[in-house]
Amino acid sequence: MDERKKSIRELEEKRQETQGTINEILVKLGENLLIRLDKEGDGYFIGEVKEYRRILGEISDSEESIRIIEADILRLKDLEGEINETEKIHSSKNKELSVLYARLGAAVLETDAAAFFKVQADTLVQKIQSLEDRLRELDEGKHINIFTWIGNNTQGMVLRSMVSKSQAGLERVYIAAGEKISSPGAQEMAEDQYNPLVMEILDRVSTMRQELTELNQSLGQLRSERRKINDALIPVKKTKDLERHIIHAREQLLSLYVRFGAHFTDTVEDESASERTLLRDGDKAVLEKIRKLREEIAEYDASIEKLRASLLIDEARDGIDRMEKSITAHRQRIAASEDAITGLEKQIEESNRRIQELMKI
Repeated sequence: MDERKKSIRELEEKRQETQGTINEILVKLGENLLIRLDKEGDGYFIGEVKEYRRILGEISDSEESIRIIEADILRLKDLEGEINETEKIHSSKNKELSVLYARLGAAVLETDAAAFFKVQADTLVQKIQSLEDRLRELDEGKHINIFTWIGNNTQGMVLRSMVSKSQAGLERVYIAAGEKISSPGAQEMAEDQYNPLVMEILDRVSTMRQELTELNQSLGQLRSERRKINDALIPVKKTKDLERHIIHAREQLLSLYVRFGAHFTDTVEDESASERTLLRDGDKAVLEKIRKLREEIAEYDASIEKLRASLLIDEARDGIDRMEKSITAHRQRIAASEDAITGLEKQIEESNRRIQELMKI
């Protein structure tokens, strides 16, 4: 590789580093000056201050929107946990209430208030007893052979299934009776028929119902809050858009800092410039540093330009040399062609002379 190309690359890297240093200084300078202007005020730079405030406002608004989204997401997670836990408690309480209803129904089945359910219960009890008697007969019977045993076993499975269904039906009758007896109207009408055990169960049913009512209210509030947050929650894509907007706004802010800081670099030598009233002693030293760094860049540019010019000159000279060689080659080919033409003309002349001689003969 030509050493001059290597030198150009090294100079460009140094220039880029120096320009990066200048930009960093300008960012800090522009930021300090705009903060100072924002606090102290200056009508001369009102446009820059408005742009500065606008960009900061956009960044702040976007960051606040993201914070709200993140808080909503966290709250949704907590809500899901609270709802699941409350639903588990609600389900457990409902099961306990069903057990109380069944105990209550069985306890009051002999009262007039539960007469309707007693008929159903008696029918199911008789059916269960009949099925269990048949099961006992099968279990106690002697099996004559394998086929009889298989048949009895199959009947036993069917009978046990019927017993389970009947027992479940009886449980439902007890629960229905308990629900009816514990309703406010039925309870007041038949309180004189209830013994202390029934009254104790009724008290527990009343307490359990109150607890379930409170749980339902709590679940309703939690689900309502979850629905509202879900409805208002900005989609993930919107969050990404906000994050991209923040990045873009910060890039705009950095660009503004650089532009505003650079605006003052031209006033270092101008003592009468109105901008200098905003500068402090420390700012002037910074501007002087920027001036020196720019001089370095100018030196790099001049060196790069000289090296590139030198390379272009050599490239042009190489091109001229190649073209001169090409001209020489063309001329050599032309000379060779002219010699060939002369030789061919002589041959033509000799051929014509020979033709004349043959014509005489």
